[in-house]
Amino acid sequence: MRASVKNASSAKQSNRARTSAHETRMSNVPEPVQVPNLQFIDYLEDRYLKMKKDFEVEMDAKNQAYAFILSHGLLTQFSEFSRTVYSDDWHATCLEQVKLLSTYKN
Repeated sequence: MRASVKNASSAKQSNRARTSAHETRMSNVPEPVQVPNLQFIDYLEDRYLKMKKDFEVEMDAKNQAYAFILSHGLLTQFSEFSRTVYSDDWHATCLEQVKLLSTYKN
């Protein structure tokens, strides 16, 4: 009888060791990746397409300006302008120039 009690005790220890080993293996398994909802993916896709379109519009406008400079023989003047005029914010500089031009026309 004592042998069977000893075997039962060994079985419990063996089960504990197996459970502990299983828990150790499971703790190394990464958490499942959360997949964002489809509305958020659609939002990001729409945002990307709008940014891409805005970029293409701006790129076309700059290419048109470069074509104007080249077709009117103004490359030398543009090069000189680029070497001598500096701005931290070219957009603001352009807006100031537009305001100045509009006041001269009125």
